[in-house]
Amino acid sequence: MTPCELNLTISAIANTLYSKLSKDEFRYLNVFLSELSKTMFSMEILRKICEKDNN
Repeated sequence: MTPCELNLTISAIANTLYSKLSKDEFRYLNVFLSELSKTMFSMEILRKICEKDNN
């Protein structure tokens, strides 16, 4: 998948969710996905740090 295709896909999903969910549902989903993203990013950073320390 190219960066343009990825951007198009993400935009299409966001637009669909925005049109199908209530304002509150959309906000809650936004917060949930943001927190999930931050947690996943943090886990990856910590994994790399731990791997570096073990080598």
